[in-house]
Amino acid sequence: MFQQTADGLPVFAICCASATESFYRSALNAMINAKLTGKMGGLFPNMHVQLPMRVSYILGFKTVRYLLDEKVDRSKMGDMQNLGLACVPGLAMTPFSSMLEACNAGHLNPEPLWRRWTRGIAWRSAREVIFGIGA
Repeated sequence: MFQQTADGLPVFAICCASATESFYRSALNAMINAKLTGKMGGLFPNMHVQLPMRVSYILGFKTVRYLLDEKVDRSKMGDMQNLGLACVPGLAMTPFSSMLEACNAGHLNPEPLWRRWTRGIAWRSAREVIFGIGA
């Protein structure tokens, strides 16, 4: 699993797809949050932040993986080294993921966005590493 490689980096396609995903994920997250909390926020909160963050997040994941594949010969490394390299994309993209989460939490957390994104960052890092290894 740690020796998987990327086939290429179609930047335009990734940007278009992630921009589209940004809108439906925003609305979906808002509806899920409303069901969980009982309080409905906007369907597209902070889209001026979410759209570039989502594009950067997805393109960043794929770019970091691609660059690691291009620059590092994993066949000469042990399993633990490969596991460490597999964690890099998730750790690098955690701040982007945190900002996306904070954009949808504003209806219950009145803190400013710049502070909200730090809430739960340790657990989010673990989640992003898992996503980075498995996705």
